[in-house]
Amino acid sequence: MNHRDTPTRSESPSSLKYKRKRKNDSHSRYRDVKQNTSVSPLPVETNINDILMSASRIEFVQDDSVYSFIFYGTVSAPFCIDSVKFETFCMKISFVNKTTSVVTFTHTTTVEDEDVEKRVINEKVLEKEVTNQKKLYDSFVLSPFVPRVFAASVFTNKEFNDIISSLQQKQVFSANADKTMMSILRHLHANKSWNVHIFLMEYMDEKYKTLDERSFTMSLMGSETKTFDPTNIRTGYLHMAANIACAASSVGLILYDAHNRNGLSDSQGTDVRLIDVGDAFDLHNDDDTSKLQRMFNTMLSKISENSKELLPSLCSFFDVDEPSKLPERFYDNLRFSDFRTQVDVSIQDIHRTLIMIAFIDFMMNTPDRDSYSSRHSNCRCRYTMEIIYGKNSFINFNSFIINTKCRPRLSVDDFNQNLNIVKQIIMGIIKPESKKLIKRRSTCSILGGKHKKKYKYYHIKTKRYRRIIK
Repeated sequence: MNHRDTPTRSESPSSLKYKRKRKNDSHSRYRDVKQNTSVSPLPVETNINDILMSASRIEFVQDDSVYSFIFYGTVSAPFCIDSVKFETFCMKISFVNKTTSVVTFTHTTTVEDEDVEKRVINEKVLEKEVTNQKKLYDSFVLSPFVPRVFAASVFTNKEFNDIISSLQQKQVFSANADKTMMSILRHLHANKSWNVHIFLMEYMDEKYKTLDERSFTMSLMGSETKTFDPTNIRTGYLHMAANIACAASSVGLILYDAHNRNGLSDSQGTDVRLIDVGDAFDLHNDDDTSKLQRMFNTMLSKISENSKELLPSLCSFFDVDEPSKLPERFYDNLRFSDFRTQVDVSIQDIHRTLIMIAFIDFMMNTPDRDSYSSRHSNCRCRYTMEIIYGKNSFINFNSFIINTKCRPRLSVDDFNQNLNIVKQIIMGIIKPESKKLIKRRSTCSILGGKHKKKYKYYHIKTKRYRRIIK
């Protein structure tokens, strides 16, 4: 998934609204409050249509990513998702098909007026991205680090044209949004077999910018030159590290596209949201774990053939005495401890999780034509890791694998200070204060939802009874 895309979600047209899953046992003490959601004003079958048709304004965001076109919408009247009121939404539009072959097309961008190559994407890829985002949100619903999912579906070419035609009649599009939408319609007119995936999610407003953007500062002496320095938003990168560690350890999702343009941060770096979470391995999925093992074996073969000098370092990395033991040790290191089950999260567990995420990141993002000793080996989460482990320590796979301090087993205390900061952030994610929950409950009751049932507890002898007050 391209680094500029915003998160995506997909479901069949016959089921446009996502049902709320049973909450994690780790939040059982909040379950009574969280499940008390009686307001559902939007019909299941017309969720996306209802939200879009209630739009009073739709603005252009960007159209230069590889897969998608992004818009921001404001509605004329608030809508509810799980009893929470929303007045804005983010809309991500992508062209989809059912084939696995690569289909490209040229698009002229709205603002820069430049030709860029975009791609049609397979429906299943977007379904996975949406599922991942929903899973991450629901797993940390009290302290989320991804935008909330509203709805998603695939529409036929004609269905999409009908929706946009209705919105154009209402004149809700800004000038740039209308120009972009007309371009989308022209692409569809020229390619009748393409369908359209619409994904609606929580809009992260103007106070959020990518970590990449926040890493730049203007040079002194009035120069227009910008200088890139991740330490400018150090706290944001530490939050990014906590997010991807929680995703891996507690949800089983190893995100291998978690670069600094896929993290949205507030100005202080204290609230960072992950976007584009489709590129991930699900450790609870047998197909994904098998693919990981096959990729590691392929990597091992390439290193044995083209970069034999790295084999001793690779053995040292996984703490084995011979290469034949590497595949088994690699798989063993994918068994992460669930932070939510720990009374006090161990920085050793955090460290091992982060190092293995980086290892898989390198494994996924090194071009097939290059050896792993090449300078072209790439780690997407490089700057997040280097805030913790030092500048240039993740610049390429060779530098990473020969660094004796960056092993799955934490053997030095050089990084304890940074890891302890990440630990505190993780504790805030997995054990948020209950007052955060209270702010989110029942905010849609004014929209016609049912009144909540009140409960009164009292004791008779040694038994506890619950009485419903109507």
